[in-house]
Parts: sequence; C-alpha cells; structure tokens
Amino acid sequence: MAKRLICLAGHADIAAGVASAATLIMGDSDELRAAPSYTGDVDELRRFVDGLLDEIGDDGSLILVTDLAGGSPSNTLLAYRDDPRVLQFAGMTLSLVIELLADDPLAGGGTFDSAFTERIRSTVTPLPRPIESPANSGQSPTEEEDF
Repeated sequence: MAKRLICLAGHADIAAGVASAATLIMGDSDELRAAPSYTGDVDELRRFVDGLLDEIGDDGSLILVTDLAGGSPSNTLLAYRDDPRVLQFAGMTLSLVIELLADDPLAGGGTFDSAFTERIRSTVTPLPRPIESPANSGQSPTEEEDF
C-alpha cells in the first residue's frame, strides 16, 4: 500500500501548534508531520521535505500545507509543485488538517481525486481582499464600500 504523509509548514511554531491540536482531536497519526519552525532557513525546510519524499518512495503521496500563500515557507515549497506525488495547499487551518486526516484522497487509485481537492478547497475559507482606508483610497470617509 502506498504511503501518505501530510506535512505542515509555516512561520515560527504554527505547524507544530496545528499538528498538536489536530492530534488532540483526531488522535495520534503516523501520517502527520510538522516541519521545523521556519525562521528563515529555507534549506532546512527543503531537507525536511526531501526526507519525507524519500520516505514515501515512488508510489506514495505527500500533502504539503503551508500557513500563508506567498510567504517564504509556501514559496520555498513551490519547488515541489511539479512532482506528481505532491499536492499543495496554502492557508493552513485546523479544520483543513482535520479534513485531510479524516479522508484519503488516494483511496481510489494512484492520483489525487478531484472531488477530494475541491472539498478541501471549500474547507479553506478565502479572506476578503484588503480594505483600503479612506485616506489611502481617494474616497471621503462617509462613502461606503461595496462588499
């Protein structure tokens, strides 16, 4: 049977914290791994992920979940996006990690199931675009934003 791992990566200790909370709720899992705290060493993060890829072998899967799209951990892990064994998500939340632990996207075969990835995308709540303050937007303070 193909091995599946879920790797959480992010700034400071967020990966360890979310992994700890998910373990409290879902129980221990050999699949869940928290990358070392990211403090600026992209090489350490790459070595960690390379070790996970070695562990899953050629027929396994690795789901990479980062805290912030566009952040250094997320940008660093984009180097793995063309690997067919890798599926990536940015916007780590506890609910996303629980969903990943509760379901196996490869249960039906060797590729990531599109229904699974769509369900995961619906788990991650997109944030609204940044709101400019009236002083920076050219609007007077009494004009209302359309949301």
